Amino acid sequence: MSQAVTNPVSWSAMKGSSCKVNAAKVSGVGTVLSNAALYQTCSFFEINILKPGEPGDFCIGVTQKSKDKLELQLSQRNHSWALSSSNISCKEGDVIGVTFDQADVRSVLRFYLNGEELTGEKIAGTRGDVYPAVSVKGTAVLEANFDGTPFKHPVGGYDGIIFAQDMI
Repeated sequence: MSQAVTNPVSWSAMKGSSCKVNAAKVSGVGTVLSNAALYQTCSFFEINILKPGEPGDFCIGVTQKSKDKLELQLSQRNHSWALSSSNISCKEGDVIGVTFDQADVRSVLRFYLNGEELTGEKIAGTRGDVYPAVSVKGTAVLEANFDGTPFKHPVGGYDGIIFAQDMI
């Protein structure tokens, strides 16, 4: 018998002190983690760019759970793997998709801009339990879609994030 999930995957309370979270939207300065680790073999989430800010004003990726240095960008934190907006050209309304594949010996993180893979931005070999995360500064405003309600640019073979469930 399956049990309905009453608390959806969302942003957690683990965030930088100047990072503002309003429902799925993130602004201000700092990093915020989701409330669910990526335990699925193949998981996917999207980040909608509501305001891109200047190049380098946001990062999207995964990080290990740690309260250290949450006021910094993901690219500046230890045990974090991310795409920086300084490496891509994006605008308001664009969508960054993120796949996390643990089917092989080394996990692989891939990024997509409006459904097209950013082939030069693949990251292999993340370690430990990781959580979806973003960091913002300047005028950047991002919005998360973790469970596909619906995804704008889904990637075949990948599902939205779900909480780990105990098997008894």
